Amino acid sequence: MFTVILLSEYSERLLSRWREVFVPFEEQDQIAFCTWHQGQLAGSLEQAVPDLGAAIKGKEEWRVLVVGTGHEHGTPSEYLSRDNPFDFAGALALDNPTLPGVAPMERSAYSLVRLTHMLLGYPELGPMGFEPDPSFRDAKTEQVRYESDFMAGVTDEVSRAEAERAFREALAEGHHPQIHYRVQEASPEEREKHAALTKLYEARQARPTEVLSIATRLPRTELLRNQLNAAWFAHERQQSSQFVERNRYPASCRFLVHDMKPQGHASVDLEELRFVMGILTLAVNDLPASGLQSDRLYRLDVEVDDVELGHTLNRHLGDLVDVRQYVNQRLQTVELQPRPTESAVLEDVSIKVNFEKLRGETLRVPESGYSLATDRPSSEMERWRSGVDALGREIARFLREPSRALAQAVSETRAKQGRSMVDDSPLSSIDVEELQEDLARRSNGLVRHAADYGAEPERLRELIARNDKQIRKAINERLTARSIGIVLGVALGVWVAALLPYVIKAYFEGPLNLGESLLVALVLVGAVVLVGYCVLEVMRRQLVGLIKRTNSELRAYVSAVTRAAQDYASFLSELVTYTLGKRRLLEEQARMRRHKSEQQRLKRLRDRIEDKIELEKSLVKSAGCAIQIQQGDYAVSELEKFGLSRAERILLWPRSRGTCEFNRSGDSVVAPYAFIKRLSVEALVIQDPMDGPALDPNYPRATFTPHGPNDGASRGAL
Repeated sequence: MFTVILLSEYSERLLSRWREVFVPFEEQDQIAFCTWHQGQLAGSLEQAVPDLGAAIKGKEEWRVLVVGTGHEHGTPSEYLSRDNPFDFAGALALDNPTLPGVAPMERSAYSLVRLTHMLLGYPELGPMGFEPDPSFRDAKTEQVRYESDFMAGVTDEVSRAEAERAFREALAEGHHPQIHYRVQEASPEEREKHAALTKLYEARQARPTEVLSIATRLPRTELLRNQLNAAWFAHERQQSSQFVERNRYPASCRFLVHDMKPQGHASVDLEELRFVMGILTLAVNDLPASGLQSDRLYRLDVEVDDVELGHTLNRHLGDLVDVRQYVNQRLQTVELQPRPTESAVLEDVSIKVNFEKLRGETLRVPESGYSLATDRPSSEMERWRSGVDALGREIARFLREPSRALAQAVSETRAKQGRSMVDDSPLSSIDVEELQEDLARRSNGLVRHAADYGAEPERLRELIARNDKQIRKAINERLTARSIGIVLGVALGVWVAALLPYVIKAYFEGPLNLGESLLVALVLVGAVVLVGYCVLEVMRRQLVGLIKRTNSELRAYVSAVTRAAQDYASFLSELVTYTLGKRRLLEEQARMRRHKSEQQRLKRLRDRIEDKIELEKSLVKSAGCAIQIQQGDYAVSELEKFGLSRAERILLWPRSRGTCEFNRSGDSVVAPYAFIKRLSVEALVIQDPMDGPALDPNYPRATFTPHGPNDGASRGAL
């Protein structure tokens, strides 16, 4: 069955040096590890074990193996007994001996208890306890009379003490005394609390089939005075510990302990190995149902074949030595070689932009065809509109030509941007710094040029619009032929009317005076006509001048665009150079990151190998074997072909399929490693006192009433 191993903070640190032991079984999808957060803020299973959903995805049946209690470094007052790390003293009502000896009906203060509720749900509400109800047969009536019958008569007039005294007096005269036990039912308040807790721990996903909890404990060494103290109470009645009911653990929980030697002990490494192998063996085997019961505490132990362990580790030490040599060589050769200083870090790239074939002469408006009158020989406004429309078409055609030239240059730019650097050797730190400064300088220039180029089409549109407005205004201010005729006729009429008396007078004075007067009149009329002509010609020339200025500005724009070809070429050349340099810098930074990552990986692997060598040497010595490092299966040259990943795989211990004995019962289970000889799961006798003090006199005392089916019910002190 698939097993999810939940690690407390303590067990995660403890197993960190043994993680490679579990890797093959993780790869075979037999087990998965999840971190268990024990804080009070972890109020749901998603918060307590956030990776659980991903670990069990697609698994129809699964179970949980919890390593640790979450209170490994707690004070002795947190536990009811040092023998049982799963029995918390807080489950008892220490300050009120009248309350039942079970955990209060509320969210547990202990992370392990909360975790079991999250995984399996809150236990069903059973009897809250049992209370004794003594009885006897009345000597006269032969009726059975109970103490509860006497207590029922307690009133304001009859005190409880009087009722108890009456019962004792009647009991002394009766016969056949017996003790009966009555179930203590939950109160309505307790039922309401139970319903709330049941809803709190409702299943939001599939529940595991069982939850195995494994914890370590220190071997108990009793002081002589404690042994003498406990001897005084050896005669008192005791019963099997009811820690499951007392702490409100669900029925599908199983509990195991492993006696771990303290840190600093000579064989602590071997003891840890046995603990780790016990966890792994439990995780990959489905033990018989009779092997683990829900209401018992078991001792977990693994017996190791010392000879096989020494042989396995000596052979593996040879592989580790080979890998260490390979890693050291890689660390020496992985250093980046400095780049030759005489070669340039970033070479300039040249891009050509050809604007020589631009047809800029077509960008003009016709200047001829404008006479003295605005409607002769045709409408000047229509002529101007037609010229502007033709100019717009020519501008569109003109702009396409540099666009095509630029497109060709951009295509060349892209082609050169995609090429590889000629010199791709590693750069030194000084080269990288110089390249960064060069790119920063070029970047500022690119931004400035890009802003300048973006304004050119706008300038052309503004030029056309400005001149169009001025020329339209000038055309609108000019006179038509009819207006000119009317103005000229009126002017001539005025002058003729003004000169007519003068001519008539000269006629009567003689032919000589008449001729002179007619000459003067003609001169004056000619002067009026000449002035009118000059005014109309000036207006015509102003209009033509505006049109010529427009053409001049268009020619200047075309010249500027043509000259801009070099600027575009310079911009694109800078762009290509910048792009190639930027890519070179990014590649160098990525190379340096890979180099740094590889160095760190190699150093971690080297440190891990050193730790593994020391650990395995310690294990060989603890097993009573001599350290005889055998020739490894991997040469350095062979490791070069497989790379670093293969070297990391050699940290895993060699495996061989096999079985080991289970509990000296004749049954066998799968042995994860060949040196495992036997898996022992031994039931421990953990008892609760029925009439006397706690098993451990150093722990706080508290009275409790055992409860549950077929339980005794006399009070005892803990």
